[in-house]
Amino acid sequence: MGGALVGGCGDDSGGASGSGGGSGGGGASNPDCFDEAQQPTADCAVDPVGGLCEAASNPSCAPIRLIEVTDPAADGPCVRIVIDNGCAETLYSTTCIEFHLDGDEEAQWQCWVSTTPPGQDVDVGQCSATGEWTHWSGHSTGQLDTVEGTCNPLVQD
Repeated sequence: MGGALVGGCGDDSGGASGSGGGSGGGGASNPDCFDEAQQPTADCAVDPVGGLCEAASNPSCAPIRLIEVTDPAADGPCVRIVIDNGCAETLYSTTCIEFHLDGDEEAQWQCWVSTTPPGQDVDVGQCSATGEWTHWSGHSTGQLDTVEGTCNPLVQD
């Protein structure tokens, strides 16, 4: 499952809100899926597999609101993850989605480091996705640092 970090870490301090399924806490169990024509479908192009890294605090006031899988044929399946920060404090988090770069056989991880003020969303997405993803969060960067080796797929191998 190794691979290089592509694109580096970004700062996602909020984003567009999506609508749709998903559940808070451990991850959305019913992703929203769309076909090449962007029409809703019961079958996702990839099955989103992953969730919250249990080693992190992952405050319950910051649930996963949406997992969305789209299938724009040219870009391969795209996976989008949206986490609401309903907390009274800033949320510090990392979200990673596994993908294939330009048809490479070995999958790689794209990770985003986010600083999200109260009332804003973490909203990230990656095309050519395999469906694998992970997310961890807390109310301080120190909380994230202590679980980096356990949660981050880039340093687990």
